[in-house]
Parts: sequence; structure tokens; C-alpha cells
Amino acid sequence: MSETQENQDSPPLFTALTTSSRQILTLLKCIGFQSKAQLQISADGLRVTVEDSHAMQGHAFIDKNLFNTYTFHPPPHLTEHLEEDEDPVVQFGISLTALLECLQIFGGGDAGGGGKWRGGGGRAGGGGDGWSGGTAGVSAFDHGILRIAGTCRFLYEEGAPLCLTLEEPPITTTCELTAYTPAPLPDIPLSPTLTRKIILKSSLLHDAITELSSSSALLPSSSSLLVIFTSPTPPHFTLSSTSPLGTTTVQFSNDGDLLETFMVGERAKDVYRFDLVRHARVAMAVATKVSVRSDEAGVLSLQFMVEWEGRASFVDFRFL
Repeated sequence: MSETQENQDSPPLFTALTTSSRQILTLLKCIGFQSKAQLQISADGLRVTVEDSHAMQGHAFIDKNLFNTYTFHPPPHLTEHLEEDEDPVVQFGISLTALLECLQIFGGGDAGGGGKWRGGGGRAGGGGDGWSGGTAGVSAFDHGILRIAGTCRFLYEEGAPLCLTLEEPPITTTCELTAYTPAPLPDIPLSPTLTRKIILKSSLLHDAITELSSSSALLPSSSSLLVIFTSPTPPHFTLSSTSPLGTTTVQFSNDGDLLETFMVGERAKDVYRFDLVRHARVAMAVATKVSVRSDEAGVLSLQFMVEWEGRASFVDFRFL
């Protein structure tokens, strides 16, 4: 058998089918503040990554269970030199803007900002570290909210464009997204040794960031800073926006009604660019919970839990 015929007979590297692309669309909109992204395909699902200013990254984890069918056949050259505990992955760059536009062809509505998403109560390489307990409220993926008919098929062959075929009878639309070799983008690491770990309702963080944003709305984006202060004694959890115009502060007490988990060993203060933290506002609006973690190097992780039919998906932001 010739090499050409073998290639023709081999299965595609990646195929997937979903009958409700809105779940995927909502997760991707959480990181839609950048036009380009890196897409990583593995046996567990998809990981889509964006970055800004080499100081923050956003990762959307799309578990394979969000698809009706999901197959991944890594080419032999990816598996032959792997260590025993390594899993094969395929990674390439895509236009995130184009991907979002494709997924919205047969349906719309704002998945990211409005009040209808507020109040919502696996890992494709990033499931919930330290999450526990149940959740309540309206899911961002509730079928009473999301009514987009049709199917969406994903197809990727090595060296070819990423192909999406959307069908809503009698209309079929095919989108081909150029896959390119991205610049190296190492993950921002979060040390297991944490200085703080706080879990609270995402809507509370959304309200706090919105309030702090109003005090610096007229300032250049890079001139406003977000200060995070935590202490085992009151005030336990404080967010402050500092700018040339002054300081605005929001405080949370270690109350079971506000903070589901509060693990702080000693006083800690960290400062981040507020304009970068604001990139996470869409995730704050659609998520049920958020886990706020920091390590001794000052790396901040905001990990958001977004529920659908009893299953949790995660969007994780890292800040330097």
C-alpha cells in the first residue's frame, strides 16, 4: 500500500460533533478579548489559550463530554517519543474572532454581559483544583435559556485548516479556519504553595469589579491598579482600585454567606494591572463560583466554574 493511500485510509486527527454549540460558544466568549488564540487538542478535550502583554493568560477548558461524539487520533510522530506519563497533544494557532463568528451563525444573544446570565448559582487539561460542594441557581447553559437548533461538526487534519460544519436544515455552512504555527507560549505557573485560597460566588466578584471599575473609567487603562489584600483577621478579603484620582475599596468578611472557602495563613498584599483583571468580567458574569488563589511569587489565579446539566466547565485566568 502506498503512503498516499495509507494517509487516505487513516482516520482524521480530530473530529467532534455537538448538537448545542452554545455551551462551547459561552466558554470561548469568556476569553474573547483577544483576536488570536492557541488551540490544544488532547484525548480529554480542547484547551483554548489567549494572552495579553506577557502578564496574563486566559484558558478555556472544553471537556470532551460537552460534545456528543469526540475522537482524537494523534499521528505516530507525536507519540513515539513521549514519556510514559505524557499525553499526546496537538497545538496550533487560530483566529478566535473567526471561530466565535462561525459558532454564532445560526444563533445569537449575548452570552457574556447581560443580566440574564447573572446569578448562575472537566478538565481538558484544567479541571477544578480545590472545588467542593454543590451549587444552586440558574445555569449559564440552562435549556430554557439556550435554544439553538442544529449541529456543529469539528474536523482537523494535520497541516490543514480547522473545519467547522454547521447544519440547521435546510442550511449547511462550512467554515475553514487557518491553522498556523504559534509563537511559544509557556503557561504562567501557579505554585502549590499558596498564600491565599478563597472561593465565593462569582456574582459577588463581578459586582465588586464593576464597582471598582466605575471609579477609574476615565483613566488610561494601564494607570489603574487592583490591590488584593487578605488577612486571617478582619478585614479578611479586600479589593482596592488605586489611581491618580484616589482609592476605592470593597471588603468581604469571612462569613459563610459570602466566602464559601477562606484559607489565608498570614497577611498578604498583591498588586495587578486592573485593565488585565477586567478581561475576566465575562467569565465573572456567567460562572457560578470563582476560586481566587495566589502563590508566594504573586501569581494570581481566578478559576471560574461554569455549570451545564450538572457538569462543570472551567475557565482559568493567570496574572503576573
